[in-house]
Parts: sequence; structure tokens; C-alpha cells
Amino acid sequence: MRLIIGIGCLLLLAAGSAWADVDRIGIYADPEGQVSELTIPPGETVWAYLLACLPSYPEGIWATEFHVENWPGSPGEPYGVAAVNWAMELVIGEMGDDCIALGLHEDLGIPDENGVVLLATIQFFALSPDWLRNDLEISIVTTLCWDYGCDEGPVIVLREDDTYDAFCIAGDTFVINPTGGADAIAVMEGTFSQLKALY
Repeated sequence: MRLIIGIGCLLLLAAGSAWADVDRIGIYADPEGQVSELTIPPGETVWAYLLACLPSYPEGIWATEFHVENWPGSPGEPYGVAAVNWAMELVIGEMGDDCIALGLHEDLGIPDENGVVLLATIQFFALSPDWLRNDLEISIVTTLCWDYGCDEGPVIVLREDDTYDAFCIAGDTFVINPTGGADAIAVMEGTFSQLKALY
């Protein structure tokens, strides 16, 4: 297996992550992969998107493997829910595990017109301020199960005929309830009926 390491540079803007031409995987507040922070109001369902942004790979990818660092879990009542809805059937592992491997067979790994592949949607619903703290950073980092030679970021796998090539790309960081130097965001206690309304 040939390993090619992709190196990208990070440009931070006030609106969030702006890695226009950098191949990366991250969680974002928008389906285009441009906003990497999200405020979760009390008692409301808020959506986020796990995306592979692949401007260098318009032909698509076959698989990906990574680790989600600082995943808050989905403890349920009385704290809150983070419901992950995968965009593919072949999923090995769960958010927060040492590694998650996703199979993007058929056309699932082909980027859209914006160069983006949807990996999962995430529904956040906070019931308690004890669950999602301010400035919680959730990062997509290299898998902890196998050594692909990636220093920090996730790995993607391309397939050409019967040949599989692994490439290291960048991992992005998603910030929940960013304070930006302001006062802490207060998350009020929700109710169990609000939680049940999600389902």
C-alpha cells in the first residue's frame, strides 16, 4: 500500500474554519463544511454535519478511518442526546471509539459540487448545563487502531481496480458553545418531554 501524506495549512476566520483547498474531515454547523463552531440553545434540537471535504479527490474515496477526540457521548436524560445518523450502512465503531471505519462503496464517496461528502448528520439536544461545556473542542484525528503513518489527521482510501491507496489528510476541530471571550453561554435545564419529542 502506498502512503502519501497530504499537508495543509489552517486559516482561521471569525466565522469558523476556512480551509478552502485543504482535504479534511470535520464536524461542521453547515452542510458545506465552512462553519466549525456551534451554539446549542437550551431545549432546542441543533444539527451538525460530519463531512469529508475533498477538493483534491473529485473521483471520490472508497473508505475512511479516524478517531473523534473529546466526543461528549449521548448520555440521555437528564443530560442530553447526540444522535448520529450515518450516511452509509458499512460503519465499524462508534463516535468516541479508538477508531471509526466507514465504507463508502458505490457512489457514496463521490463529492458533491462543493467537493463535500456527507458522512453523518448529528442531532444535539441539551437538557443540562453539566453535559456540553462552553468551548468544548471535538477534533477529528488519526485512528488509534492502526498505524497508517498519519501524524495527526484521518486516513482516506482510494480504490482503482484492485489497488487500494491510503492517504493522510487533515482533521478539523469543531467548537461547541464558543464564548469568544464573552460571558459563558448558559444552557438551561430542559425537560424529558422535550427529549422524547426528538423521536
